[in-house]
Amino acid sequence: MKSLGKTLNGLKVSDPLSERTLSIILTNEIKASIGSAINPICPAHYSEDFKIGQENKLSRQGFVDENGNLKGFALERLNGKNVVLDDANIEILSMFIIIF
Repeated sequence: MKSLGKTLNGLKVSDPLSERTLSIILTNEIKASIGSAINPICPAHYSEDFKIGQENKLSRQGFVDENGNLKGFALERLNGKNVVLDDANIEILSMFIIIF
């Protein structure tokens, strides 16, 4: 099972919320013992993710403005929704319930 991760390294995937192409990267910062070891990161919001982002030259573009509102999503209905007030979280979760 350890070799599976190596086969995914560099694979490009599409983010359905932002319509951006993302790369799968390998890192020793994420431990398989605490989960799937496949985790999204957000270099603009978390210090551990920032470190991984710097090491892999990832964008630090954030999708949440200083007021907690989503911005920059291809799905227009998400833009302006607030993550603090949970209206963004509810909207996003409802999309995944329908998809899966």
